[in-house]
Amino acid sequence: MANRLIILVVIAVVSLAACRGRTAQPPGEPKFASVVLTDDKESKVEKTVFAPDTPALYTVFTLSDVPANTTIKSVWIGEKTASAPDNYKIDETSLAMGGNLNSGNFSLSQPTNGWPVGQYRVELYIGDRLAHTGRFQVEGAAATPPPATPPPTTTAVTTPFASKGWVFENGAYVNAQHNLRVQVPTGWVTGNEQRYSERILWVMSRLDASGNERLGANMSHIRAQATSEQFFLNELQDFKGVTYQQGTETKPLWMVTGSGKIKDDLYALEHVRNDDGTRGRNLNFVRNGFGYVIAFKWAANATPEELTELNRVAWSMGYGDMNFATSIFPATATPPTPTGPSKAIIGDIIFAPTLQNERPVGAASRFSPGTKRIYAFIPFRDMRPEDKVEAVWFKDGKEAYTHKTTLTEVLGSNTKPNGNLWFWLSWDNGAPPGSYRVEIRVNGQPARTGTFEVTS
Repeated sequence: MANRLIILVVIAVVSLAACRGRTAQPPGEPKFASVVLTDDKESKVEKTVFAPDTPALYTVFTLSDVPANTTIKSVWIGEKTASAPDNYKIDETSLAMGGNLNSGNFSLSQPTNGWPVGQYRVELYIGDRLAHTGRFQVEGAAATPPPATPPPTTTAVTTPFASKGWVFENGAYVNAQHNLRVQVPTGWVTGNEQRYSERILWVMSRLDASGNERLGANMSHIRAQATSEQFFLNELQDFKGVTYQQGTETKPLWMVTGSGKIKDDLYALEHVRNDDGTRGRNLNFVRNGFGYVIAFKWAANATPEELTELNRVAWSMGYGDMNFATSIFPATATPPTPTGPSKAIIGDIIFAPTLQNERPVGAASRFSPGTKRIYAFIPFRDMRPEDKVEAVWFKDGKEAYTHKTTLTEVLGSNTKPNGNLWFWLSWDNGAPPGSYRVEIRVNGQPARTGTFEVTS
């Protein structure tokens, strides 16, 4: 596999006053000190009954005696609803928390057609241990569910993609290794796995009488030591890089019509294939070290009935109502524009291979080629929420990557002017030897530079 470059950014605000005057206490068993299920993440009032049109559900929590960088996970489950099998897993999200990061929330957004009436639960894990279960109900006028999914094809002699872990169970194809589930509607055909690369887990299509694809769905995966956001950004760049020949001209194969985060840790891009007008929507997420792309596609002249059929496929795979007839990207507010020069002060950049308790460990200016991650840790003062911060990375004098952010984009309304900012580079097979430089810019103006080397 090619050595993939990954860059991520995290911001933490440091409050020294909160650390003063405390008496050390012996640690107890890691636990959730408090959990509130609500429809308002600022509320501390527990609710157990919600309406079908509730915009979002939140599990607001605090932690006790949880070590830093512990995986905290939420699993939302429909115990008994009219639109899915009993105990159907709706969504799963993980966070690295603990230490000074001891409070937060998990959220689940309302499906397009509203919450199906029924009984639900949310399971909260500390590491692999189930530490809390909250139950709730949805009552009231139910939203109209999508049409029932036709029964899967049962005429296949062998299970498609069997060598990649798929088995046929309870009317659906299931891949336990990747926690994926597919129902094949009547009239759809599955792909021949010998035609596809190792990335492809599943391919299926509905063809017209001439054998042309009208609707399609496929899954691909790759090892991804990254967040869902960075995996999405990397895949997006690769996607944009594909070209095709039209006569003597080389043209981009895809036109991206929308992209970004659509729900929790789920990212998507909408696109048109330029050479034939095929439409598509790709979903990107990371789970258990794998990055996944679930791609849905339809012919340029697809009928409303065909788009409804494709929507049923997405629903059966666990992605809810995707409403393929319209864009899934909401209108976003224009971020504030910085006014006047920034007064931000950027401290010396510290390079290190690891962080512990939000501080660099093993600070150095020279690293071995086997180093898989290098952090650039940067203290800041008097930073405004809207100030645009750029980290521009150079290798051997050539620009390698740029990441742009603001405190507002990362921390929302919880921004403070003083704290720490860190970026990092990550390589699957270790950092390549060379000389590296990082330039930090605030609102386009140089603020601090740091250098390090990776020795051969």
